[in-house]
Amino acid sequence: MHADRLGRAALAAIVGALLISVFFSGCTARKEYNTTSVTNQIFNEVEWIENLSNVSSNQTINQATDNQAISNKPAAENQTASNKSGPLVYEGNGFYGVRGCATIKESGKYRLRNNISMSDSCFVIKSDNVDFDCLGHSITGVSRGYAFYVEPPSGERFVNVSISGCVIKGPLVGISAMYIDNIKLERNEIYEAGNGIVLQSAINARIIGNTMSGCPRSMALFYCSYCNISLNTFEKDSMGVMYFSPVGGITTANTFNNSHLWVQSGKGLEIYANRFIGSYISFDSGQTNVVVKENSFSNLPNSTRPIQGSNAVDGGGNECEAPGNYSGIKCS
Repeated sequence: MHADRLGRAALAAIVGALLISVFFSGCTARKEYNTTSVTNQIFNEVEWIENLSNVSSNQTINQATDNQAISNKPAAENQTASNKSGPLVYEGNGFYGVRGCATIKESGKYRLRNNISMSDSCFVIKSDNVDFDCLGHSITGVSRGYAFYVEPPSGERFVNVSISGCVIKGPLVGISAMYIDNIKLERNEIYEAGNGIVLQSAINARIIGNTMSGCPRSMALFYCSYCNISLNTFEKDSMGVMYFSPVGGITTANTFNNSHLWVQSGKGLEIYANRFIGSYISFDSGQTNVVVKENSFSNLPNSTRPIQGSNAVDGGGNECEAPGNYSGIKCS
């Protein structure tokens, strides 16, 4: 189910709110989920969302710049990278200094120069070839809005967007992107967001070396193809990574600490060399050539199975404190 005809900003906002409403009560509880029931609830509502015909394709997310919404102002009033003052200032050699929330409409290298408090959505990226580095500065929200939202024009895809080095605290969604190729999300820290990262229809995404903590969901990945999810830490979440219909790609060398991995209808995904601490893998609906190998599971309650669901392929080398055969995967 793709939603190419749906207003993209509206879809991302609705899906993000939907995921929170479905799972928020499970943020701290550790239990085995009825994943079939959860999946049916999500996908029945997502199908309803995608069939909406009255959502305008030109809806946008409002973002605050110096406490003023700029997304609906005439172009002449918008703060752009060519201005000498305001949130975006061109510094030469392809670099832009960033000092406040803004819409980014031009390719280039953007560097955050100070901490930011956001009252609504903060950065909307409307260009290919954007390299945004927060340089360790923080973006702090208040349970609503997006810290970053990547928004291609209707019917198009973006390529080569990078967001790195950010410390994001408290928004509804940390980073969201739709219809994008070669996005890189690296070395970010996301705390207590409703959703840490949400991607839809991403190809060759690289999500590497990030830390997400205290989020009901660290990541929700819809139709992610050949994506690399590596060297991340997910902790204190009810859902660490949620895959919806992934194709290819790897999930490796991650640490799931009191969060877990959930896969629906995967094809060709490899899950290997991850550490699950008080956490487990749950498969729902049919999997095709999804390989599970060389993962370790520890600190699970006695009644909780480390691998739940069916149809994954046993690649060998999985280790559990309670050895056994779990849904066709041998764990020694």
